[in-house]
Amino acid sequence: MKHAFLTAALIIASSAAFANTTSVLLDIEKVFSMSAEEYAAAVRNAPDVNARNKDGETALHFAAASRTPANITVLLSAGAEVDAREKSGWTALHFAAATGAPEKIAALLEAGASGSIRDKDGKTAFDVAEANKRIEGTDAYWALNDAQYK
Repeated sequence: MKHAFLTAALIIASSAAFANTTSVLLDIEKVFSMSAEEYAAAVRNAPDVNARNKDGETALHFAAASRTPANITVLLSAGAEVDAREKSGWTALHFAAATGAPEKIAALLEAGASGSIRDKDGKTAFDVAEANKRIEGTDAYWALNDAQYK
């Protein structure tokens, strides 16, 4: 399976396959062409799976916003901080709620993501999900509702 989004964009690659990459960000063209196995290897070999860009986003934020839910599991297994906040206060759970993908929401909640974290505007991931008609009424929607009170 090819990854069609920037989910690995924040991983500092140190494996031989990425020896020519000198910046903190992976070459976007390489991310687009990675197989699932290559992505997992890049994550395993990353010096800091919680590296942040200038906006405070981590690879987990990108994975939660991507079309590839399996990357969330790969990152969490490698030690990604499940409740890391970017500069506006959003966590990966906020991003998953915005995309309306139940499997991403479930993976993050199962990994211990807090549904009670509020962004700078005071919104929880459930508040974000309420604006997304694709998720309304699903099990993930109600799980987010319950999680905001824990």
